[in-house]
Amino acid sequence: MLLLIGHGEVNQDIWQKIEPIGTSDRGVWPMKRMAAFGLGIFLFMQPVSVAAGAPGDQVRQTVDKLLAILKDPRLKQEGMKNERREELKKLIYQRFDFTEMARRALGPEWRRHTPEEQKEFVKLFTDLLERAYLKQIESYNDQKVRYLNEGGHQDR
Repeated sequence: MLLLIGHGEVNQDIWQKIEPIGTSDRGVWPMKRMAAFGLGIFLFMQPVSVAAGAPGDQVRQTVDKLLAILKDPRLKQEGMKNERREELKKLIYQRFDFTEMARRALGPEWRRHTPEEQKEFVKLFTDLLERAYLKQIESYNDQKVRYLNEGGHQDR
């Protein structure tokens, strides 16, 4: 829940129904788990170096398409921000399973909630990730992307 601070209005009913995972008597979310998950998402979204190989090929294709959207002169124009974001989201949604990511973020707590609550959490979780990372992706400014093979060596 700490991750939602400062990100607009949130349907508080869903958070009142979801009891924190592995909480102490004070009901605090386990910070290490949330920080590790956030870091994992952050590192995956950074266009710096990615592993090659079969999964690496998928990442490469996605990053190449993402860069094409970011470099598209038509989408760089003033007033095209919403269209650019929609193109980015469409591409990202093809690669990420937000339902699975939300399920894993809640861990065993996921099963204790109704399908409606789960659906609401997936929506809130997806919105959170969008707000957290779209600006970072859009801040791309022609940096080089290096692809590494599985041994950590640069592809030629």
